[in-house]
Amino acid sequence: MALRNRMARLRPALAPVTLAMLTACLMAPAPASAGDVNFKQGRQVGLATVTSEDGVRRPVEFAIDDSGDMWEFDRLGSYWTRTNRGTPTKANGDRIDIRAGAGVMGVDRGVRAYVVAEDGNLWEFQHDGRSSGWTKLARPQGSGELRGALGTEVDGDGARLVVVRDKNNRLWQYKNVKGVWETEDMGKMPAVGDQALEKEAGLGTFRGGAYAFTISNRNVLWSVHKTLDDRWTWFSWGTPLQDDDPEWSSLGVISYREQNDLHVLMQANNGRVWRVSWDEAVKSGAWKEFGAPASPLAVRNGGGAAAIPGGEQVTVLGQDGKLRNTINGHMPSASWYGTNTPHNVTLLKELGSRNVANDSYTFTVDGDGDVWVARFTPGSLEWKWTEIAD
Repeated sequence: MALRNRMARLRPALAPVTLAMLTACLMAPAPASAGDVNFKQGRQVGLATVTSEDGVRRPVEFAIDDSGDMWEFDRLGSYWTRTNRGTPTKANGDRIDIRAGAGVMGVDRGVRAYVVAEDGNLWEFQHDGRSSGWTKLARPQGSGELRGALGTEVDGDGARLVVVRDKNNRLWQYKNVKGVWETEDMGKMPAVGDQALEKEAGLGTFRGGAYAFTISNRNVLWSVHKTLDDRWTWFSWGTPLQDDDPEWSSLGVISYREQNDLHVLMQANNGRVWRVSWDEAVKSGAWKEFGAPASPLAVRNGGGAAAIPGGEQVTVLGQDGKLRNTINGHMPSASWYGTNTPHNVTLLKELGSRNVANDSYTFTVDGDGDVWVARFTPGSLEWKWTEIAD
């Protein structure tokens, strides 16, 4: 792929953040009762694959409830559990509200969740066996207060990456190198035609380095990565020409490390889904349309994308409260399929999707604010639903 020719391996000149600059871990509060929990206005922190002591891989989801607490959804054998992990806290014990989820990743048979809190800092929640707690990561020197996040990834050397956005719309990379967090300034979107960063679109990796995506106020997709000159460089991936000038939101970035390739899955406010890859010939993005379910109209950004063997699986949420899905093998005119949503359950939102051990898992919230997980197993072509409750 031509894109690889303009991407160097990451050779950062980093500003180290020593362990002494991190706060002490704070224990998470006890779980709340079932009647206290509602996710109607909930937000996803992230979804990761975790490997158990016996080598079994499983999905672990983190989401924020309507009260602002972060919850961990984990599978133990055939059962699903949920645990209230609370929020970061000040030295006096007062809670610090969570502003944005930054992502989740499996680490050493444990899990790490990252959030941007209202104090303007990035926080890490760690869960290893029976040990769990919150740690504040020092803000990068020269950055403003942190306001948003693009995601988490693992680079070619296995180091954890987290990319965040500050109040000035500059992007910053956190990188964990042998237990020490180091930070780097990724710069700011070029002001081409008065464009400015409007929202985050996701994080991927390419040739071992971070590839961060954003959407401008002109609905143009932009990326930033480290080029051969060892500098963070921004590129426009454009937008397809349409009469209705749709607004875009991201369904996710998918990295294929073996093929040195990555794609961005985008959804327009008309419910249609597109897959974007780099076109070296025109120095911009190549947009290929998946289309949309025939009926009803999909909810804007009510879906997600997950890598599956041989391609991507995309799910969208219809205005009837049902899920539809397709895979990229049906391009350019994708065939959309309905799911067997549980009887008398109307879905309100999708939190996220992930493929683990060849099965696809999709986490959703119903009209009552309860969380459900749907497991799709190839071969059976059936979605099996489980409500995750106490």
